[in-house]
Amino acid sequence: MRKSKAFSYLPSDEQLRQLDSLLVILAECHRLGIRAWVTGGYGLDALYGTLTRAHGDFDLFIKEESKDKFIRIIKKHGYQHTPRKVGAVGKVVFKNPSLSPDFRLELGTIEQAEKLLRKLNIIENISSLAPENPLGNLRGQPIWTPTLEGFKKMIEINDQLAKKNSEDRYPYRDWQKKILAALA
Repeated sequence: MRKSKAFSYLPSDEQLRQLDSLLVILAECHRLGIRAWVTGGYGLDALYGTLTRAHGDFDLFIKEESKDKFIRIIKKHGYQHTPRKVGAVGKVVFKNPSLSPDFRLELGTIEQAEKLLRKLNIIENISSLAPENPLGNLRGQPIWTPTLEGFKKMIEINDQLAKKNSEDRYPYRDWQKKILAALA
């Protein structure tokens, strides 16, 4: 995929600290054989190959069988469990005091996501959206992300959920579509 020069963005020092944190976690996961898919804003940025805007969270999905190991990794890197759950899949929220107080790591499982996709009649099996090979890259590090089709499905899901919550549409929809168009 060739990207166009659709984005010109200079990340803040805080966003660079967030990115460093994400890359350290993902590198350790890779060493331990844990697959972590990065979705949301950082996932799209990984597909694009560079940061394109500030983000308020990491959206990460892992296989249920890896959850305990993954939580040990993020706790080792300063993340603390919060009582919050977010999103339609009930992602567990973690915060790291060394990062912005509003920044969070949101952790869900592939199995939770697949259940939601079936419930919304979006797709029967998530394997076509969660590839076995990394599709993204940030700072030269391979990143597992959903496929382009997967991100398109996420826009569809976010729009459905926004309407269900009496919102017009998902607030980052235009940004997502701009990146997807640049990657097409």
